[in-house]
Amino acid sequence: MRNQTLVFFFAVCCSSLAGTAVADSPAVSVASRVAAQSALFEERYQSDLETHPERATAYGDYRYNDRLDDYSPAAINRRHAADRDFLARLNAIPTEGFSEQDALSHAVLRNTLQQSETDRYIAWPAQALSYKLGQLKFRELRERAQKELGQKFDIRSFHDEMLSGGVLPLDLLDSRTTSWIRAQK
Repeated sequence: MRNQTLVFFFAVCCSSLAGTAVADSPAVSVASRVAAQSALFEERYQSDLETHPERATAYGDYRYNDRLDDYSPAAINRRHAADRDFLARLNAIPTEGFSEQDALSHAVLRNTLQQSETDRYIAWPAQALSYKLGQLKFRELRERAQKELGQKFDIRSFHDEMLSGGVLPLDLLDSRTTSWIRAQK
């Protein structure tokens, strides 16, 4: 399936370079375009999990537990470039003949990719600030637990403990971490 998808994307790129619209090509059926869109959605989801390992952990995917989200300017630029790439690839898939649901899914992802993070920060600056403060505190607690426990530190156990309490004020999360560290020693 992935090979078919790659072949499709290659064909899309070649046809757009040659000035040929994909919609005019009878070789690209609705089913193959829907499959390509679904593959792109899955690729975007997996990319999002890899880019945001803390979110992946919250979803129960522990593949990326060896790292934290990267908010450096270089990482932000990479995410913006990846968004532009996904948007260009999504726009290369014509929706003519799609079911209403597939066309809606296409439109939702397109709009999501077009939406700028800046808009969210302008609309909800306190939300962005609260997320950042929570992220910094969580990193601090994780680093403290790693430092105090050394080889005994288990990232999965730590994340399970921290997330199992649900939404907590940061001071309660801190005391929960202290208790967990004592229990692990």
